[in-house]
Amino acid sequence: MGRLPNTEVGKVGKMTQIINEKLGAWLLVNGNTRDKLADEIGITRPTLASRLRGESKWCWDEVIQVARITGASLNELAGM
Repeated sequence: MGRLPNTEVGKVGKMTQIINEKLGAWLLVNGNTRDKLADEIGITRPTLASRLRGESKWCWDEVIQVARITGASLNELAGM
């Protein structure tokens, strides 16, 4: 699947900020780790770190997995 459209707000896009907030909350739950998160999304740990830092954009299939993992809707992740 392709990259998400450019939704940049400053250096880090609004969607990336929302995804980071949701994933940050998920990581605070006991037993959840970045390794587990990367596995559940289907990406490597370095790719996850790059996405979380806003250095690379999320792909649609990854955002769908983030929605599944966090229980957020795609509209919520898109800031709608």
